[in-house]
Amino acid sequence: MEVLLKAYTDILLRRQGPDVLPASRFLLQAAFLAYFFVGLLALLIQDILLRQPVPGVLAALFDAFLLCAWFALLLSIGGYRHRLNQCLSAALGCGALIGLCMLPVLVFVPTEPSTQDGGSPSSLALGAVLFYVLLLSWFATVLGHIAARALQINALAGLALGIFYVLASIAIVSALFPLVD
Repeated sequence: MEVLLKAYTDILLRRQGPDVLPASRFLLQAAFLAYFFVGLLALLIQDILLRQPVPGVLAALFDAFLLCAWFALLLSIGGYRHRLNQCLSAALGCGALIGLCMLPVLVFVPTEPSTQDGGSPSSLALGAVLFYVLLLSWFATVLGHIAARALQINALAGLALGIFYVLASIAIVSALFPLVD
C-alpha cells in the first residue's frame, strides 16, 4: 500500500509516469471505484446527491467512464493501447486523490450565487472557488503529464490534452446532467 501511495504521489508531482504502476486489473477497478465514490461524496457535500440521487449517481458514473473513454481513445489513436490499464489506474487514482483534496473546499464553494452586504461575494467563498480552480488546474496538468508520458509526446502537447479534457468533461457532464436547481 505504501508503494502505491508513493507511486501515485510521484505521478501527482509529475516525477514519474503511469508506467510506475502495475498493469493490474484489480488496481484499475479500485481506482475506478475510488474516483466514482469521491465524485459521489462531492455531490453529497454540495447537497446535490440528496436532492437528485439518480441523476447524481449517473453523473458521477458517467464522469468516470468519460475519463476512461478519453484515455482509451488517445491510446488507440497513438498506438499505445497496451498501456491503457496503467494510464487509467493513474488517471482515476490521481483524480480520486485530487478529488479528496477538493472535498473540504466544496463545503465553502457556493452552489448558487449568493452575496453578503448587498453585492460582493464573501471572501471565504471566493477563496474556496479559487482553490477549487487551482485543484482543477492541477488535475488537468496531471492528466496532461500522464498522456504525455503514455503517448511519448512533449509535455506542452500533453498539457493541452489535459486542459481540453477537463474543460470538455465539465461541459459534457453539465449538459447531460444539469444537477443544479
